[in-house]
Amino acid sequence: MRKRTVIIAALLLVAGAIINVAVAWGCCMYGYHDAQTSVQYRRNPTPDDLSWWRSMNPPPGVGEPFEVGPTRVRGYWETRYLGHGPVFTPATGQPYEITSSANWNESGWPLRSLKGVWFGIPDTSNGKWTNETRGAIKSQADVLTKWFPKRSAYLPWHPRWPGFAINTVFYGAILWGLFLAPFELRKRRRIKRGLCPKCAYPVGASEVCTECGAVVKS
Repeated sequence: MRKRTVIIAALLLVAGAIINVAVAWGCCMYGYHDAQTSVQYRRNPTPDDLSWWRSMNPPPGVGEPFEVGPTRVRGYWETRYLGHGPVFTPATGQPYEITSSANWNESGWPLRSLKGVWFGIPDTSNGKWTNETRGAIKSQADVLTKWFPKRSAYLPWHPRWPGFAINTVFYGAILWGLFLAPFELRKRRRIKRGLCPKCAYPVGASEVCTECGAVVKS
């Protein structure tokens, strides 16, 4: 019985972790800010911003941020750090600066449970960017682009503690309540009424059910 309980608990935690990741990625799909959101709250970097940026040891080409664009919505937090970059001169048109970026993301519900960082590194060969990720993967599926045109381009996968553990237990408990709690309540009602918890046959003096053979008395 104890072994069965341990196995069930482990399966519930695994399922809870899977749901936890799915919900966090869903927050990246639905909670990702509109193009104007971070623009509205752009500000100069604080000492804490610069300290975080340096602690990430950004790749070469990513300049120290001159502007920070935070986004805070339920289930999705992102901060974009914009830095100066090289000037690119196209074959036709005016020269322009290719700004670098460092993007920090946390997502999940009810607590933020996953985190990731990705960098936009200026590429002077084509005037665009190359990307480097840390704790994140790029979501390239065409179906995602169709369904969520304003989604986050990257999905975090690095656990954020203790949020990841708490969310996993939270979703595991919901699964237990949905699929196992009704059977446990039925079992307790049968025992209270003097019935076999397995088959509901009346229990006599025997330690096992005379109908199905289940142990009814210890």
